[in-house]
Amino acid sequence: MFTFAYHAAFNRDDGRLLISFPDFPSAHTDGVDANEAMEEAIDCLGSSIAFAMADKVNVPPLFVRRMLDPNHDTRPQKIQAALEALGKRVVMAYDDAA
Repeated sequence: MFTFAYHAAFNRDDGRLLISFPDFPSAHTDGVDANEAMEEAIDCLGSSIAFAMADKVNVPPLFVRRMLDPNHDTRPQKIQAALEALGKRVVMAYDDAA
């Protein structure tokens, strides 16, 4: 199972919670209360990602929490592939102490 995280902005307007996603400008939803707003936000984000993938549109860069979990054994090849997808690479260096 992979966990992805995107920023969501929650604002109140006319008694409803409005949710938008900066990484998906066309994705907006709302809810009567915090529970409904969270359920709607999860559904909205999931749909936005699915539509982007179906339309072969680049999905904005994301945070993969499992790779950052020190208790999860992530293979170096997976980390390298994730960094390449973001146009990044690992660079290691050493230097003389003092």
